Amino acid sequence: MSGFEHKPYELRIGVVGVGALGSSVAYWLKKAGIRLSGVFDKRKERAEQIAKLTSTTAFPALQTIIEKVDVAIFCVKDDSLFSIVDELTELYPFNAKHLIHTSGSIPSTIFHPIGEEISYFSIHPMCAIPGIQQEKNPFENVQFGCEGKERSEELGVFLVKSLGGIPIMINPDKKSIYHAGCCFLSNLIISNLLAGERLLAESGIGEKEIKRAIQSLAISSVKGYVEKGFPDALTGPIARDDIGVIVRHKMALSHKPELKLYTTITEYLQASLKQKRFTNAE
Repeated sequence: MSGFEHKPYELRIGVVGVGALGSSVAYWLKKAGIRLSGVFDKRKERAEQIAKLTSTTAFPALQTIIEKVDVAIFCVKDDSLFSIVDELTELYPFNAKHLIHTSGSIPSTIFHPIGEEISYFSIHPMCAIPGIQQEKNPFENVQFGCEGKERSEELGVFLVKSLGGIPIMINPDKKSIYHAGCCFLSNLIISNLLAGERLLAESGIGEKEIKRAIQSLAISSVKGYVEKGFPDALTGPIARDDIGVIVRHKMALSHKPELKLYTTITEYLQASLKQKRFTNAE
């Protein structure tokens, strides 16, 4: 059942926070023909830059933008949402009746205390957005973790699809678990790449050759996991149960910060492999 007096495409949209994600959301919503009214950011120059890029308005204050739009999309740091909700609560009532945020770890219910008429939703892109991209849509075919009020679902799904994304509904009670999983699949991978790069460099391999190694080792491992899953994609001493190799690795890393990372990951994989073999044997 729709909770709208107007169709989603008729609603005036405003984006609050135009960092890497917010600026991309504003730009590609505008490109999709969405009725983007403008943006707001505490960094005035940044807001003006994105407003010019999208031929919209740079609103001077949060109070101004929520009075001029029907839908406010908050693309801000997760921890910043709490102070924003406090400010919105003091400003209520206001014109924007649909509040949406892009946080991966905080449920959309954070907006609930503001007012009974507020409809809320969350759309979290499952991809890394390092900065605004104008040549290629970074949201194309990217899944968005979505949750919120049922009456807001039509709007949330509409916005995700307008960005070129694929909406998937998630359990709001498991939001932090969901986001931790996303981090393991994105930015936490960098820890392994960084550790591997440093160790290869110490072994005497040049920078150019290390980049090639990342291509051949890391990317092929991800490809193998996507195609085969666990444990079939696992190779190396853990898969072979080659304990001697693992011991020698630990000895070589004994005075290095990479030892703790190596040990934690190795023990996690060994335990997971043992559990998988036990389950398959039943």
